[in-house]
Order: sequence, then structure tokens, then C-alpha cells
Amino acid sequence: MTSSPPDTENMKIITAMSTKNATNVPRQEVKKAFRKFIYDNFKFSKVRNSHSNKKVSLCREGYMSKSVFLLLGTNLGDRIDNLNEALKSIQTGVGKIAKLSSVYETSAWGKTDQPPFLNLAVEVMTQLNPEDVLNYVLSIERQMGRQRKEKWGERIIDIDILFYESDIYSLPRLVVPHTQVANRRFTLIPLNEIAPKLMHPILKRTIEQLLADCPDNLEVTRIEGKLLSKLDLLGD
Repeated sequence: MTSSPPDTENMKIITAMSTKNATNVPRQEVKKAFRKFIYDNFKFSKVRNSHSNKKVSLCREGYMSKSVFLLLGTNLGDRIDNLNEALKSIQTGVGKIAKLSSVYETSAWGKTDQPPFLNLAVEVMTQLNPEDVLNYVLSIERQMGRQRKEKWGERIIDIDILFYESDIYSLPRLVVPHTQVANRRFTLIPLNEIAPKLMHPILKRTIEQLLADCPDNLEVTRIEGKLLSKLDLLGD
């Protein structure tokens, strides 16, 4: 998790607190600078201090893990190895993997003249915000050699953010929930395996309900035992 460095003026005030001229710094300015310093560096949401006996309340936002659901897909090279490598990188940089679906194979969606895909869904407990999750999974794709040549084209790895808690985001680089969740069986089937009661915050329907009414007719086939035999991601 990253945070913005404190600005120079606040650092000057903080430094002045330990000098002979500290009494020349207005008390309110010192308190304001101290609060911002703590928040910028440690992400404490509340810092209260006084000369009374009131209890100091500190809440470290960075330690409050959030649930993010990702979909991984690959149709080039050794597809199982690609999924394994991506999962290890997610576990290292995004957060602890809480749930992991089986691996499913399906024909390419959208652009059909390419090899079939393997897909899986994963729930990760993260301390990153959605944009930082996006930046990290894009870096995984780049490191694994993904080249974006055409929409829905073949790829060594694809990592989509499906849901982030029950939050709704519409940003230039990121829309959450993913706009195509309800239209793709290769997304809904692995997601339904690990989170059937997950509620879509816009459509107000669960994953199992969306799957039952999904218009997509592509066949999705479960691939037995090829992934979990190589990984030990769900242990402590």
C-alpha cells in the first residue's frame, strides 16, 4: 500500500515542534500539521489528543482488508502455468487469496477465431484501493508478456476486476462492477462456485440468479485437478 508524502510546509511545522522556536508556531497549526502528517504516513483516520482524560481513538484504515473478485483468463502457451504464475503474483502483491474456483475451459467470446480459454475466479482480501489493484494486475499482465493488439484478442493472461466489495466505480480507467459480468457464462460459472450469494450492487441480483438468466450459450467445461495440484495458496 502506498501513501502520499506529507507536504513541505507541514514537515516544517512538525520539525519546529522540537526546536527552541516551537512556541512561535500557533497551536492550531501544529495540531493540523500533526493530524495530516499521521494520516499521510500511516493512514490513521482519526487522531484526537487533548490534555483531558479523553481516550485517543486511532483507526488504521490500511489494515481494513477489502474483498475484491478477479477473473483470470488465458489462451496462449501453457495455460495452466500462466494461471499459476498470475495467482502467485496476485497473492504476493494484491492480497491473500480467500477463495479460488476450479478452472474452466470455454471457446473464445466476442472474437471466436482463436484458441479456447481457461478461466478461473478468485476472491482476494486486499488493503489496496481499486485503482491500485488495477495498476498491480496490469503490471502482472505486462510482466507475463501480454500484448494488447486487438479487442477480445488472444492473450497470455487477462485479469479483470469483477467486484470490489459492494462498491460502484465509474472512472476513466476502471468501471466496477465489470460491465459484462451478467453477460458471460465463463465469468458467472466460476464466480458462482465461490460466491453464489454475492449481490450485484447495480442489478440487485445474486450471482446464481444472474447465471440462471444469462443469455450467453457458450459451453463452459470444468477442468479437473490441474491447478490446485500445483498451488498451495489457500493455506495460512
